[in-house]
Amino acid sequence: GLLLLFAIAAGVSYRLAQSVTRPLERMTLAAQRMSKMDESVRVPEGRRDEIGALARALNRMSANLQEQLELVRRNGERLQDVLDHMPSGVVMIGADGRITLYSRQAEQLLGSDSRSRVGRPYTDFKQHQDVMAIIREGLETKSPLYREVNVYDPEERLLQASLIPLTHNGGGEPGLLLVLEDVSAIRRLERMRSEFVANVSHELKTPVAAVQGFAETLLAGAMNDEETARSFLTIIHDESERLNRLIGDILELSQIESRRTPLQFSPVDCTAFLARIRELIAPEAAKKRIALEWQSEEGLFLEADEDRLGQIVINLLQNGINYTPEGGTVKLTAESYAE
Repeated sequence: GLLLLFAIAAGVSYRLAQSVTRPLERMTLAAQRMSKMDESVRVPEGRRDEIGALARALNRMSANLQEQLELVRRNGERLQDVLDHMPSGVVMIGADGRITLYSRQAEQLLGSDSRSRVGRPYTDFKQHQDVMAIIREGLETKSPLYREVNVYDPEERLLQASLIPLTHNGGGEPGLLLVLEDVSAIRRLERMRSEFVANVSHELKTPVAAVQGFAETLLAGAMNDEETARSFLTIIHDESERLNRLIGDILELSQIESRRTPLQFSPVDCTAFLARIRELIAPEAAKKRIALEWQSEEGLFLEADEDRLGQIVINLLQNGINYTPEGGTVKLTAESYAE
């Protein structure tokens, strides 16, 4: 009887132990999978005792982990979208000098792709000496740096480099954030503006000096000679008109720059439009015996402000005539173009 009782007790104990250890083993395995970022794992919740409560808590933890990972993924995708569509290139460098982030715009500005750059030391920028120099100085000084750097590969550019030290109060690894912006076009426009101001100043000075000189001559007694006075007054009149045209061009350019000039768009027949331009420019070309060659595609129309377009074409042709040697040729071609 005792042996039978012992066997029954052993069987019941084994079943009870199995009913406790099996769920715990499943929970242990689930916790191990969760530690490996497998947020899809779930355990049965059928029991109503403490083990069931533990299973439900573990499943809630897994669901919360899944939500947090999904949030992290979405935030990462948003951050990647921002980096990919930023006009500036972004490069992150760790404290050990290795590149940890290399945005798509940085690929275009500095060449190479992120796969060949991330994890590599910044000293691999051998073809960009100015970029290497600012990173080296930033790692040594741990202070913000702002300067313009020249790069020549994949093409020559002038970049505005902003280097910002990164410090993590939470104990993360510090490093550097390098933001690169292409300012080549801006500097080129600034240079063109400076040259334009210098040229305009010279152009304005010439008629002003002529008007002043001939006026002083008239005041000194040349007015008594009617023929000389008439000749001088004609020159003064012509120079004042030239001065007025220059001032008008400057005001026109100022309005265009400030975008205060409304554009009146309408269909423009290129053939008829260019014929009128040729009539206006022909006398100026004839003075230097410059031949004008015109070629316009038949039936070519474009949507434009005809007056503003006329100013642009006349200015281009005048430059062509001014800088073409006497007896040369200025050619204008209008044709449709499709990329």
